Amino acid sequence: MTATITISICDADDDIAELGSLFEAIVEDDDLRAVRKQRVSGAPRPDVLGAEEVIKLVVESAPLMGAVTACVTAWLAGRTTKFTLKIGDSEISVKGKVSEDLVRQALEQVRPDAKELESVPDAGGATPPQ
Repeated sequence: MTATITISICDADDDIAELGSLFEAIVEDDDLRAVRKQRVSGAPRPDVLGAEEVIKLVVESAPLMGAVTACVTAWLAGRTTKFTLKIGDSEISVKGKVSEDLVRQALEQVRPDAKELESVPDAGGATPPQ
């Protein structure tokens, strides 16, 4: 089972720059090499001129979900501006330090049952033919 996660940023001084910074952190994270990732145009919002940009991640195992949580939390630790981070339907208002638990809770809202994710072998754990 796979989980598709969309992440967007709004209410920042420069939403696109903040999203680009987060996407760069995700791309550069060695633990997230197996995660399919891209920046795409999201659905238009009534309060935004044009479509907003989002980060789309496709995660195929529980360990990778943990790596996404760690990466987003580490990126948030370096933020000094205030903005709203949207993960799926969850919104996190960032006005300072954000806990890893808060990010994990938001990610758990979009992922399938953890047991289903745990049953998917990771990229290095291919099952030998029988």
